[in-house]
Amino acid sequence: MKKIIAISFLCFAGTSLFGQTHTEKTFLLPQPMRIPTQNTLYDYGQYRMARSENLWGAHFQMTGFFRWDDNETDIGQYFGRNGKNIIGISEGGTDFLTSMLIHNTGDSAAKKLDGSIELRPDREVRGVHFSYLQQLTRVSKNIYFNIHAPVIHTTHSMNPKIIDNKKATIGTAEKGIGDYFSGNIEQTTNPDKQEALKYAKITGSQSRTDLADVDILLSYQFAKNNFYYLRSSIGGVIPTAKKPTGEYLFEPINGSGQQWGVQTGVEAMAVLHNTEDTKIDLTCSYNIKHFFSNTQKRTLGFRTPDWHSVFAWFHYELFGEKGKKGVFPAANVLTRDVKVSQGLLFDCNLSFNIYHNNWLFNLGYNYFSRAEEDVTVKSWPNDTYARALGNYNTSNNFDCATHGVGGFATNSDMLNPSVAATPALITHKLYGLVGGTFNSIRIPVTVAIGGAYEFCQDNSALEGYELYFKAGVSF
Repeated sequence: MKKIIAISFLCFAGTSLFGQTHTEKTFLLPQPMRIPTQNTLYDYGQYRMARSENLWGAHFQMTGFFRWDDNETDIGQYFGRNGKNIIGISEGGTDFLTSMLIHNTGDSAAKKLDGSIELRPDREVRGVHFSYLQQLTRVSKNIYFNIHAPVIHTTHSMNPKIIDNKKATIGTAEKGIGDYFSGNIEQTTNPDKQEALKYAKITGSQSRTDLADVDILLSYQFAKNNFYYLRSSIGGVIPTAKKPTGEYLFEPINGSGQQWGVQTGVEAMAVLHNTEDTKIDLTCSYNIKHFFSNTQKRTLGFRTPDWHSVFAWFHYELFGEKGKKGVFPAANVLTRDVKVSQGLLFDCNLSFNIYHNNWLFNLGYNYFSRAEEDVTVKSWPNDTYARALGNYNTSNNFDCATHGVGGFATNSDMLNPSVAATPALITHKLYGLVGGTFNSIRIPVTVAIGGAYEFCQDNSALEGYELYFKAGVSF
């Protein structure tokens, strides 16, 4: 048993800490909020239950948690352009041209935006995680039923900062760079009729509260004595949170995007020291989840002509539709229903636990990884849309051959779904907890406080600090 734990730790410790910088992405599925020892059935409550003869084999626990992330620049590069989180916009700029955002057939100086937009996305998460464990003694003392149900409030913000903002007269009002990306620039008259941005908006904060994915597990304990035990589990994931809508570039998401899942896990414990007052052990738990594909709304990208990369921020350029008057941001049609397959999720905890009299001290390491998402386009109308030329007069019906850049319409083979897919990720979390138990009401009541820090190998995941306040009762 000790050899298995040692080998597992060396594998995790030997994982490469280097990764690539992702950029020009339109979607990020945050890693789920994971409570230390969530997948470890043998926790402090179990220890107290084992020492009491009058308990029914049940343990209820709730954990209040708070998390704030601190890798704003990295996530800004993830959603940014050409690996940067500061994007310059001007008529002669090297990042993004004003003419890509504002239709201006008359080349009016009053319609030329200028400045830069800095992206520093952040996230705050708070909520309560409920856990219930029941020993099914009427069936077998070796069988356990476990359910996890987190209620989560998430706030996301792109925190856009406009630098050297020079506004322009659009219609009858002064508008700046931030107005375009927040969907507040619209031209209603010809020859420059233009829709406002409807999807992939870059703006302030949005919040969402959900009962996130509910985990249900059935476990069987194969072996148990005073020195070790081994348990395995199978179960499912019930999606209860909402799907992403695509309206915002970094929208709050709780759960797996309404995907159903199945899971399996193994937990083992080895006692290192045991006396009447003190017990020291190591626990290791593995949990693997597989999610079934579903339909979600994501913002797609376009391939470059050589197919080796994507057009940077192509979803913010202006398009026209065959047979219709006017132009619109490409995101308005590139944001559409797609098939999303999340793939495997792997979660492992290695915990060092000290029980002394009525106190618990816990130090642990969590390894988390998730496979890259696979996004498949469900439908795209060929020969319908094209990038609009700057001299297209919106009084006329749009013709792809005449008014489109290059004289051709976009086809489905030009789409790049990988822009809308969350990359593979690996994160590492270090955590610690200290708690105590009280028997004033003749049943064990446990309380604990702890914290953690999670970091990742590249910018495909969020890094941040976590605080926990746990309370449980065994009965």
